[in-house]
Amino acid sequence: MSCLQVIWAESREVGCAYVYCDQLKGTILVCNYGPPGNMEGAKPFKKGAPCTQCPSGKGWCDNGLCRRDCQPSDNCECKATCANCGTLDKTQCSCTCAKGWTGPDCTRKCADYHKWCGANPGWPKNMCNNPTYSVMLDKCLLLCGLCEAEDPNAKCDQTTMKTTTTTSTTTTTATPTKTNIPTILPTTKTTTTATSTTTTVAPSTPCGGVTCQNGGTSYVEKDMCKCRCSADWQGTNCEESRAQARVGVILRVRAPIVAWEKLWRVIKSIVVHNVNTYCNHHVMTCCPGAGVTVSGGNLEFTTSAQLRVGDGYPQTLQARGREFTMALIYATGAPNNVLCAAFGGQRRRRAISAGPPVPQDVLLKVVESARQNLTEQMSSCCNASLDDVSAAVVAPDPTNYPVTENGFPKWAIPAVIGAGVIASMVVFVAAFAMAVAYRSKRKSAPALTEAKPSRHAMYR
Repeated sequence: MSCLQVIWAESREVGCAYVYCDQLKGTILVCNYGPPGNMEGAKPFKKGAPCTQCPSGKGWCDNGLCRRDCQPSDNCECKATCANCGTLDKTQCSCTCAKGWTGPDCTRKCADYHKWCGANPGWPKNMCNNPTYSVMLDKCLLLCGLCEAEDPNAKCDQTTMKTTTTTSTTTTTATPTKTNIPTILPTTKTTTTATSTTTTVAPSTPCGGVTCQNGGTSYVEKDMCKCRCSADWQGTNCEESRAQARVGVILRVRAPIVAWEKLWRVIKSIVVHNVNTYCNHHVMTCCPGAGVTVSGGNLEFTTSAQLRVGDGYPQTLQARGREFTMALIYATGAPNNVLCAAFGGQRRRRAISAGPPVPQDVLLKVVESARQNLTEQMSSCCNASLDDVSAAVVAPDPTNYPVTENGFPKWAIPAVIGAGVIASMVVFVAAFAMAVAYRSKRKSAPALTEAKPSRHAMYR
C-alpha cells in the first residue's frame, strides 16, 4: 500500500491479504482499496476550508472530513459554501451553480481548459463519453455540456454565501473502483510497529497492480502501469469490445450506479419498442435484401433479449459534483425475426438466423427520438434523467498506433525524419546531376567554337 494511501480522502473500502511466496523468498501483501488514489500528477490534499471541495459535490462534514451523506443521528454538519451567486440546497448540502460556474462550491469557471477541446486535430465532442478520453470530463467542461456558459447579461455581486448547519436522511451509495497495489515484505519480521525501520522488497512484476483483460498485456509508461489491448478490445483494462463500440450507443444517466438495474428495465422497454417501430418503416435498413421499404404493420424485429449492455459497462463517473452512470448499449435483430422473414424470401430466412445488428446510426436516431420519454420514465422510477446520448467510438489500436505524450503516433516522428532524409537525398542527387550536366556542356562549348569549318562552309 502506498504511504500516501492512508490519507487519501475518498478511499473508504480497504481489505488486505498476504501469502508466502517460495520463489521470492518473501511474503506478498496485497491491499485492495476503493476508490483509488495516487494517480499520476494527483495531490492528496486540497487547500481551503474543510469539506468545501468534497468529491461527492456535497458539503457534509464530520470532524473535518467529507462525508457522502448524513443521518439525523450522525454528528455531522453542512459546511458547503456557494460562490458566484450559487444557491445552497440545505437538505442535500450541495450547490446549484449559476450559469458560467461549476464545482462543489461554484468557484470553477465553466470553460474548456485544454487547447485540444473541440480542435481538429484534437478531441471532438463525440469523444466526451468515451472512457478512453475521460480526461475530457475534467478539461472540456463547456464542450461536453457539463455546465452552462455564462450569461453576459447576468449580474452577480456576491462571491460567497454563508451556510447553515443542517442534517438530512438522504443516502447515496456508489460502487467503488478497486485497485491492487502489491507490496513484498521480508520474512524476517512478522510484526510491524510505528517505529519499524524494516525495508520492503520491490515487486517482481512492475505492473502487478494492473489486470489486463481479454488477452491484453501490461507495460510501464512514465512509471504508470497501462494495458496494451489486442485488436478486438479497448478500454483502460481492455474490458470493452471494439465490435460492440462500432454498433453501440453511449447513454450517460444522472443517477448512481446502484439504480442501474431499475433503469435498464425502463431503457429496454422503450428502446425495443422504438426500434421495432423504426424498422417497420425502414425495412431495407434493418433487413438488408428485403423487397419492401415499409412493412405496413408492426412486425417484431427485435426483443428485450437482443438489446444488450456492452462488455465493461455500466461504469460510474463523477462530474459537476454529481454521480453519473454510463453504459454502452447495442441491439441485434431477433433470430428468425418475423419482420425480416416476411419480406426477405427463403434465402433471407436462412440468413437471418443469427440476427442482423442494428446499425449504429439507426440506434442513435431511435434513442434520440425517445429521449424525452426515457427521461420522464427514469425520473418516475429512479429520480434520474438521461443526461447525454452519443455514438460509441472505436479508440485507436495502441498496438498498431501507439502515441507519444503529445498525442502523435509514435511512428510519426521517425516517419517524418525518414521522409526528410529521403527528400534531402533526392534534392542532393538532382543537384549533383544538374552540376555534372552543366559541367559537360561547358566543356563541349569551346570544342564546337574551335572546330575547323567544313569544306562546304568555306565556299559558301
